[in-house]
This record gives sequence, C-alpha cells and structure tokens, in this order.
Amino acid sequence: MTSLTTAVGSWSFSTADVASLDALGIFAGIGVSVAQFYTLVLLPALSSLAYAKHKHLEPAQPTMAHGSWLIQYLKNSDSPWVGKRWFSP
Repeated sequence: MTSLTTAVGSWSFSTADVASLDALGIFAGIGVSVAQFYTLVLLPALSSLAYAKHKHLEPAQPTMAHGSWLIQYLKNSDSPWVGKRWFSP
C-alpha cells in the first residue's frame, strides 16, 4: 500500500503553478501506479506460468548448501543461548 500513498503524494504536485512540477506530479503518479500494477498483478501471473512450465521436476534433495551444516553446528554447541530442545528429534 506504500505505492498508493506514494502515487497520491506525487499527484499532489500536479496542483503546483510551476509547469515542471505539474508534469512531474502527473508522470510520477502514473509511473508508481503502473509499477504497483506490475508488482501485484503481472509478476505473480508470470511467475505462476513459469512454475506450471517446470511443475514436473522433482524438488532437490537438501544438501550442505541448504543450511544443514548450521543445524549440525547448533546441535553440538554448548552455548546457553542455544537450547537443545530446539533440535531434538
């Protein structure tokens, strides 16, 4: 919703007597509104199409790159800030 308030704030410049500020208010408001539309409507739609295209792939198995090394480190930690109950099986 910050885009909406930014667009309204930009459109407030369209009431200025200076022509350049007037144009800035109009075009900035339109630009922010278009960016919000792309973010809320177009981008999720396109990403769902990309997901549907690759839906048949199986998820990758977790490896050391997925943070399992960190969990092993925290399990073996003697720190009082890391409780063992968080990592019990």
